[in-house]
Amino acid sequence: MQNASITNPPQVSLASARDNLQSYRDPRQTRRGGFHLKSALRGDSKRLAERGLNFPEKRAWYTQRLPLDKVGLEISPYFNPLIFKSEHENIYYTDYVSYHELIEKAKLQPYAGPDDVVPIDFVWKPGQSLKESAPSGLRFDYAVSSNVVEHTANTIKWVGDILEVIKPGGVLLLIAPHKNASIDQFRPKINVADLIDAWLRDIYIPSPRQVFEYLSHSFDMGKPHKTLETSVRSYYTDEKAMEFAVIAATENTYLDTHTFSYTPEEFVSAFRKIADLGLLNVDVSDPEIGFGGVEFLVYLTKKGELDTKRYPYLDRVASYHEKLRSCRQASEACVYKTA
Repeated sequence: MQNASITNPPQVSLASARDNLQSYRDPRQTRRGGFHLKSALRGDSKRLAERGLNFPEKRAWYTQRLPLDKVGLEISPYFNPLIFKSEHENIYYTDYVSYHELIEKAKLQPYAGPDDVVPIDFVWKPGQSLKESAPSGLRFDYAVSSNVVEHTANTIKWVGDILEVIKPGGVLLLIAPHKNASIDQFRPKINVADLIDAWLRDIYIPSPRQVFEYLSHSFDMGKPHKTLETSVRSYYTDEKAMEFAVIAATENTYLDTHTFSYTPEEFVSAFRKIADLGLLNVDVSDPEIGFGGVEFLVYLTKKGELDTKRYPYLDRVASYHEKLRSCRQASEACVYKTA
């Protein structure tokens, strides 16, 4: 990708990285980008109208395979839930921060306001599993997550945590942006090894690699762009992307990024391989293209709990993760051993 020319590129140092933390802006969340997204949504409304659909019908289409009469969970509904409490009283909402914090966040968004935020039922606390954070004994017949999976640093663990609170036979609906129709379109093809590496190392915030890849490939959403990479203006220079990768490596700081990006086919292929390895005990549906072609849907059906007899390395990894988390909680220096 072509980067804007730089005179006297900044030196990558801890001090400069700290200074630049305050300047971090997710390329999707700029005001210009917000207006661009609003235009895109208007375009999707037009495409829905051309198909004879309205947004309630779109929601019905997305959720048609979910047992909506049973107990469900929506993860991070923010200001745009897929399942409405007014229509389904057995739906629970969870997010990673409190309702008050979500309201404060919405004040900074160009395309939402504090009044749009929906109250949540419980917080999925950082450092805890979903099972630990949910009301005691609560289990769900289905769960839905819209445009969250691409933000998860440790996607296998995140999905596994959700499946842990879903009953066998239950369904997890994942909706994700289509890489070829998003800010991620110039990123390299997803590598399953990266998903497995994040799971084995039990990372819990975006890694330096994830931060750098996302920022160095993101383009300016406020500028018209063509399909050719050479015609696109990068939102961040490689040097600036490196500054934020340094923050991720040294400051233990969460930077909101698209940690992974997928086409529908890449997503299904990756998760079927992960299931074949026993890391998730699910059936993975074929993908469905969502409205406007900007996102896709995949249903994961829980077959049962993880089979540690067939895959004994699962117990070994679980034991390692437990030690690693205990080490973090004790604020000790934890390092990963290498051969």
